[in-house]
Amino acid sequence: MSGEQIQSLKPEVKTFRLRRRNKDLCSGLFWRPDPRAERALFPGKPDTDNWPKNGASVRGVVHMVKGKKWLQCYGLKQWSLFHQAKWRETKPGSWLPFDYGNYYLEET
Repeated sequence: MSGEQIQSLKPEVKTFRLRRRNKDLCSGLFWRPDPRAERALFPGKPDTDNWPKNGASVRGVVHMVKGKKWLQCYGLKQWSLFHQAKWRETKPGSWLPFDYGNYYLEET
């Protein structure tokens, strides 16, 4: 795989907030699997239960994959009826695109 296909923008972990452009009926954005072509080299399956809801904060490392910006997520903080908003670790393989339909990630 060439360095042009996968390029880490900054190796440090950054924090972002999940935002939406307009009010629709969706309540958040599901995790996406690792967008890199050689997924077998990067194991992990996204968490299907603890996905980011509107306004959630996510922590991770920014990557450019095939010309698109992605966040490889390591932490999630969001309000829930069952627990206080605090940072929780995400499962390996939990990724978010920076711009997807009504949703985008904004650095905090």
